[in-house]
Amino acid sequence: MRINKKGFTLVEILVAVVIIGVLATIAVPMYQTAVDKSRYTTMIVPARNLASAQERYLMENGRYSSDLAMLDVHFGKDVNGRVDSISSGLTASIGDDSEYEYVKVSKEGMNNNYIIYLDKSENFSNEIHCEALKDNTRAERLCKELGGERIHGSLTDGYNTYVLSGKGKGVSYSILSSMNGIVCEESENSGKKSCEVTKVNNSVIKTVCSNSADPKTCKYYIHDEDANTWECDAAKSKLAGDTCIATGTGTYLKRWDEDGNRIEGQCDSYDTSKNACSQLAERTYNKSDTKIEADRRYCAEYDSDGRCLSYKQNQGYDSFGTHNSSNDKALGDRGQAGSMDYASSTTYWTQLNCATVNDEGVCTSYKDGWFATDEWNENKKNIFHEVMNCSSITADKQCAEVSSYTTAQGQYTPKGQLEYMSVRECLAKDSSGNCTQYSRNSNSNYQEAYTYDSNNKTTSYSKYNCASTENATECTQYSSSKNTSYVWNGSASKALSEITVGCGKYDANNNCTQYSSETSTYRTYASNNTTQTSFTTVKCNKYTGLVCTGGYKVVYTPIVNGKDDLANRVTIDNCSNVDMTNGQCLD
Repeated sequence: MRINKKGFTLVEILVAVVIIGVLATIAVPMYQTAVDKSRYTTMIVPARNLASAQERYLMENGRYSSDLAMLDVHFGKDVNGRVDSISSGLTASIGDDSEYEYVKVSKEGMNNNYIIYLDKSENFSNEIHCEALKDNTRAERLCKELGGERIHGSLTDGYNTYVLSGKGKGVSYSILSSMNGIVCEESENSGKKSCEVTKVNNSVIKTVCSNSADPKTCKYYIHDEDANTWECDAAKSKLAGDTCIATGTGTYLKRWDEDGNRIEGQCDSYDTSKNACSQLAERTYNKSDTKIEADRRYCAEYDSDGRCLSYKQNQGYDSFGTHNSSNDKALGDRGQAGSMDYASSTTYWTQLNCATVNDEGVCTSYKDGWFATDEWNENKKNIFHEVMNCSSITADKQCAEVSSYTTAQGQYTPKGQLEYMSVRECLAKDSSGNCTQYSRNSNSNYQEAYTYDSNNKTTSYSKYNCASTENATECTQYSSSKNTSYVWNGSASKALSEITVGCGKYDANNNCTQYSSETSTYRTYASNNTTQTSFTTVKCNKYTGLVCTGGYKVVYTPIVNGKDDLANRVTIDNCSNVDMTNGQCLD
């Protein structure tokens, strides 16, 4: 008789090992946390007993005790063998500073502390905190599992703090210690200079002025309870308590985060009738001066100092990504003048438009937005720009529904001048990313071309708006166009004329059948070839087909000392014969 002896295959064994490993990665942390919770709870009763003893001592003596031995609880056992509040393996300490009145209990072998702040403590009154050794995953996990909310700073050096009970109302000891080290240097109080350090609310403010007689030369360095340092420019802002408030447009405050990024507070629009900034912006730059974030909010309500109390809904945006480092903007309507180091030839930028904004200025939901991708050549010129327009945004800031794509492509001369650009709006793409339906909106479907002379000056510019298109680079049917030719004043690089011809209608073969009225301009200069002496505009009043049948309007304006001489301006409303080369009425 043949007996089949079946065993496990290597694959089955490996699967079993993997499953056991996965279960272990889940079970071990859970087991550790359960054990840690059990050990941590042994600190709670002793800490509460000590805190109660401190409150009793306060009632009897008018102050908290600075010595554990003076309290009516003790370590170990008393002479009668009674077990007191502090058991084996626990250590306790108390704070004797009015700013920090607390009871702290630690347990041997644990990297966590249990802290109760007393009723009369100036910071964190009646709060309970869990401390975890920094960079210790197990200790941090325990505080989080207990429901702790992380705050800046700590009571114990080398630890992080989590609030178990309370709202974290106070300044951590480590932060205040750092603040107490903020002083004025002797050199900052010499000559016309002045320096002063003051404590306002939960912040320390160092005021440094280059001229003590002129407050506008001052800078305020605000060290706040979140361990941030804000640099506030008195020339563009004012202080209200420990808050820097804009008094005009521009950058009025700066700070640097823990990664070294520079965060600038800017006022984009100032309402002089309310003496407040109506458009608040925050822009972030990394160490390479690359703009990586840019946000804007619109203020709806202010207090008497100009602080924004609430924000307009359905306005404002959050944007983020990378930019190009030259002054060149990206191709198309949504070019972003930002910066990047060009280590990569592709950059990205996203703008999400706010739907709801809370009173802290946080955009809590988005109504729509766009996602831009740009490609750059070796000369740092933008050769491709695409914007994905989204009509719906998810909670994690992703595009939920695409409404259209806008794509721009550019070609450049060897000298880096834009030679040709096409812009297309795509309504749908296939699975390979190819456009299957182009928009017929001529405002978002057009192409431009440029020519240049040997001095790199533009000699012609043309723009053709597309009524229809079948690909990303060429119009199949024009709807309108505008063509401008330029004449320059030699090496002086002054434009003598800009003659523009517009077409408002094309036939099926893309031949212009109806000109549109456009303005051409002409300039004259003095013998030095740089001082402008006159300015003339010429425009056809009405075209019939390709013929100007309504006469031309010619306006001649002398220029004296750099200003228009309006008293001697000459206007001819209906000139029948015009020299278009020189911009002169020949009637």
